[in-house]
Amino acid sequence: MEMIPILEVPNESFSKRNDNHLESFSLIWLNNNENVHIQKELRNTINHIETFDDVEECKNYIDKTSENDRLVL
Repeated sequence: MEMIPILEVPNESFSKRNDNHLESFSLIWLNNNENVHIQKELRNTINHIETFDDVEECKNYIDKTSENDRLVL
């Protein structure tokens, strides 16, 4: 039986592909700085974090979300 290698995928890339998350809230992070440490701390509370460094891209994401979604900026 052949083992499939595990690939490490950055959280940001995964969350942008996975729109069917089961969290009650989604955190929207708009910042030019990475602040990886702060993001890790926030993930202790909320798993679904969308990160953006472009205002328009962030607005587009917010616009396409359902009115039933709970977003935290």
